[in-house]
Amino acid sequence: DRLGVRVPAILVSPWVGEGVADHTVYDHSSLPATIKKMFGLPSFLTARDAAAATFEHNFLPQARQVALTNLSARVTATSAVPGAAETDYSQHQRSLLALAEVMAAPAPAGQAVAGVDTHARDFLDQPQSP
Repeated sequence: DRLGVRVPAILVSPWVGEGVADHTVYDHSSLPATIKKMFGLPSFLTARDAAAATFEHNFLPQARQVALTNLSARVTATSAVPGAAETDYSQHQRSLLALAEVMAAPAPAGQAVAGVDTHARDFLDQPQSP
């Protein structure tokens, strides 16, 4: 493939339109190019980022109003994982488990995000590089 390895990016912010999917081809140089353009910096770092596609058009002129619910749950990255010693997982892995626990908690309407905890545990059980 002439474009190299695909590296998906997800923009999550009240400054990004809800449900927006941008299919423009970007590369790693798009990030510094976008920062340069958005903040009016005097010059690009390299010719590569000067030629890179930028994604500032995905940002709204004003932040959306987002209703945040169920923010009372507090989970630390060292939460106990049933059946596993805490030393079995790295700090990053424990953070992912904590995120999964929060996401799997019952939503205000009484519905939970099904399968997130299972997915996280399956991911964490994969062999890790040193």
